[in-house]
Amino acid sequence: MFDRRKDVFVVLVLIVQFAFVRMGFSDENTSELMLMPWPQEVEQGEGQLILSESIEVHFPNYHSERLQHNVNRLINQWEQLGNKGSAASVGNKVQIQIRVNHKAPNHESILQSDESYHLDINQKGVVLTASEPLGAMQGMQTLSQLMQVSDEGVATLPYISIDDRPRFKWRGVLLDSARHFIPLDVIKRQLDGMASAKMNVLHWHLTDDQGWRIESNLYPKLHQLGSDGLYYSQEEIRELVAYAYDLGIRVVPEVDMPGHASAIAAAYPEFISSPGPYEIERQWGIHKPTLNPVDEEVYQFIDGLLKELSGLFPDPYFHIGGDEVDPHQWNENKAIQTFIQRNELTDYKGMQAYFNQRVENILGVYDKKMIGWDEIFHPSLSKDIVIQSWRGHDSLNQVVREGRQGILSTGFYIDQPQPTDYHYRNDPNPEVTPTLTDLKSNEHWQSWSFTMPRLRGSAVTGHFTLITDEQEKARGFIDFTGRSRKVLSNVEIVGKEVRFSVDTWMGAFSPVISMKGKEFTGYGLVANGHYSISGKQVGGTDIKGSKLMDGVINPALSYEEQNRILGAEATLWGENVVADVMDLRLWPRTYAIAERLWSARGVDNVEWMYQRLGKVSVWSERAIGLQHNAQSRRGMQRLARSQDIEPLMILAEAVEQAQYYHRHHVRAKADNYHQASLLDNFVDTLPVENLTTRRLSQMIDTWLSDPTNTSNEQAISSFFERWLSNETRLNKLLETNPKLAAIGPSVDSVAQVSALGLSLIKVIKGKNKMTLDKERKAQNILIDAMQIKAETVVSAAYSVEKLFRYVYE
Repeated sequence: MFDRRKDVFVVLVLIVQFAFVRMGFSDENTSELMLMPWPQEVEQGEGQLILSESIEVHFPNYHSERLQHNVNRLINQWEQLGNKGSAASVGNKVQIQIRVNHKAPNHESILQSDESYHLDINQKGVVLTASEPLGAMQGMQTLSQLMQVSDEGVATLPYISIDDRPRFKWRGVLLDSARHFIPLDVIKRQLDGMASAKMNVLHWHLTDDQGWRIESNLYPKLHQLGSDGLYYSQEEIRELVAYAYDLGIRVVPEVDMPGHASAIAAAYPEFISSPGPYEIERQWGIHKPTLNPVDEEVYQFIDGLLKELSGLFPDPYFHIGGDEVDPHQWNENKAIQTFIQRNELTDYKGMQAYFNQRVENILGVYDKKMIGWDEIFHPSLSKDIVIQSWRGHDSLNQVVREGRQGILSTGFYIDQPQPTDYHYRNDPNPEVTPTLTDLKSNEHWQSWSFTMPRLRGSAVTGHFTLITDEQEKARGFIDFTGRSRKVLSNVEIVGKEVRFSVDTWMGAFSPVISMKGKEFTGYGLVANGHYSISGKQVGGTDIKGSKLMDGVINPALSYEEQNRILGAEATLWGENVVADVMDLRLWPRTYAIAERLWSARGVDNVEWMYQRLGKVSVWSERAIGLQHNAQSRRGMQRLARSQDIEPLMILAEAVEQAQYYHRHHVRAKADNYHQASLLDNFVDTLPVENLTTRRLSQMIDTWLSDPTNTSNEQAISSFFERWLSNETRLNKLLETNPKLAAIGPSVDSVAQVSALGLSLIKVIKGKNKMTLDKERKAQNILIDAMQIKAETVVSAAYSVEKLFRYVYE
């Protein structure tokens, strides 16, 4: 239904049961709005609009099929939220005007597109204004979140004025279809979620040691022999790229080279640096097959492949991977070693730089810019390349200081279960570390070296420095080996025990240290997993002749250098991810990451974030169709062999997945870290973060500040009583279900921790006493509960530990 009048398109989308009339309701404070990401500028007025009878949508300036698609999508989302019209409507037909001033550029690029928009909602209706279509589409995402439906079924929009634009232009999600094949409809659902979160790049990891997932007409053995029959046809790829484009999302493919090439080797062993035969790799990790960088036929292969893929992926950027190259085959190949010596390339890193140069030139023929991981960074490559950093801010800052553009992934690795606030605190361009070594006359310091062995990989080492004044107020910093200095938070020194916290590449690091003279022992808590830690004093005011140790301090980036940080990506590697749990791994926490990349730096209140995230979680399942909660329920129903999953749901209130890479490390140690390893256990039904025990921990903090508050005490006790009474039901379920046998130790730990929590409450109230024997037993219960069992941790133990410390410190 198009009516052209004076060269202005007026588009009547459809007549539905919506209309706008003024309401006399009092306005809500903007802090109660559900919006996520939070807009740059928000001004809320008094009054609301009711949606009922009819909507008429007009495009006074520019209109396109893509804009129309997004309007239809918006109307559908409102319908899904339950708006069925309102009897309160007087039938006034008020228009939504979407004013787009310019059409999309021919070659849409994140560095050129304008995603800003202005939104006004008042008694006259809705006006959404944007320079380009992408801005209007982002404004529609905000409109979708603004609608609220009352218990009586009345749908409203607040009177509001919003000016909005993204802080970073590159806001991506990496999905890994190589390790586990992900069906197209599942990826489309994630794209729907990404669009609702204003994420604008799908980084699609399509090839690796475990699979080649792209149909190739030029090199058909790639998908015939390198995919186990699980790949995307060229028609399906075009379909997905078009689907993403309609949502304002660019698709950047990643084809790994020269390493992570086992699937290529299975198809074309002649292109590999060592003779075959080869098979698709089933184990996770770094493997030997590597493309031969001195064979001209390899570059012909890459040329043909990139030409073919350029026709499937129109985006101007192309990701070559380039990470984790195992140099073994290059070191053993005489022709490659001769080439390195003849061309003075020094070593395999120089060889890889030569390879990348050649690939960059080929990409240039097809008007593509190269992206790769940290390992491709080399002075010989042009400054047009983009470096994606998994090594962290130190690496990213070096990239931009040397004139190249960068993208951050460290701190946004969402294949790791991590608390959402850890990701939320992460920033592609963080505040500069302040000077920490300027001591005041009344301050004393001590520096301690430390070693923390891990289940897999090398030990974490470094040193930390504690600075205290006469009032025992403490501050400090930590220097992990090979990384820049970080400021410590929440430093506590109670007698011989020291605690602090700091965000690291592994997650939040919170050691608990017991000092014994010039040495210490204890444990380092990495996210929610325990590692033993030990060390010794290496300097301090009390050691004659010692001085504060030097550390790497990252200086502030210039304005130009900051602008070279394009943004970041939530990175979902696929070792522990299959289609049945993908939503559960991505959502809702990716909304918080999206906010970090879109919203102003000052939008950083963690509690407010969690309040809005809870609402967005519910909204996204209803309006967008995400399935994070549904996937959890379905997994539990399958395990319980019943629709009655209450016992498992109650258990899930007290435990959570082992965070960081603890699950990966446990699986690797048990030789269960491979493609055939099943992901259908209890741990796979759990969300990445336990919000119940997070809330319990806050309630305990509040109660301990005033133990006379009986309502708080009763609320806390009710958790422990609920978990304790659930033990019998769980044990009956375990008796009849061998698949659940592995969680037996966790069931026991939850019961013991709950009983301990109730006992400690009585001690704090003065109604009980705890003997030394009971104290030791309590410590053992807590330590045992904090250990990883069936890839989970009893997170309730950390809450009960607060009660224990209150009694004994």
